[in-house]
Amino acid sequence: MEKMIMKFLSKKMLEEIGFDYIMSNLSPLTPYGQKLKKRLHCFSPGEEKQLNTYLKNIQAVKEDMTSNHALYKDISACMCKLKDISGSLKLCSNNGTLDEVELFEIKGFAIKSLELEKLWTSLPLSKLIPQITFKDITSVLKLLDPENKGLPTFFLYDSYSPLLKEIRQRKKAVEAKL
Repeated sequence: MEKMIMKFLSKKMLEEIGFDYIMSNLSPLTPYGQKLKKRLHCFSPGEEKQLNTYLKNIQAVKEDMTSNHALYKDISACMCKLKDISGSLKLCSNNGTLDEVELFEIKGFAIKSLELEKLWTSLPLSKLIPQITFKDITSVLKLLDPENKGLPTFFLYDSYSPLLKEIRQRKKAVEAKL
């Protein structure tokens, strides 16, 4: 990150604008925010329009936080619970086998993401900032919660496989005989 900034600004200029102070006081709530902080983007000449849009969005959120403080607190609390599941997703996309912990974390992420989307879209401001979008993950949640219980737990339900259901029934019958 700093190499990118050093291309545009000297060490003295960074000190004068308080860059180090700002970066040391910037505390992202999620692992995704921490990654973005490390890969800070500098706007280049010719990107003034994007920079102005970005600054207007920041100003709009800052002003909106005053009138919707409780809702932003809920959004922050929700975001704090988002785990970095990128490793599990990479494993899954490479046809790897996920263990129960990874499935649990993906399900928890999906539940929190839906909660975050609901909170964000309840803000009138959300309609003014179309750049913030959410991917539809209901199919992921249906797969990990086939009985639609909405619990942030993971269990291999009988509905995943008739064979699994049969094995569990036979096991239960054997245990009852003991």
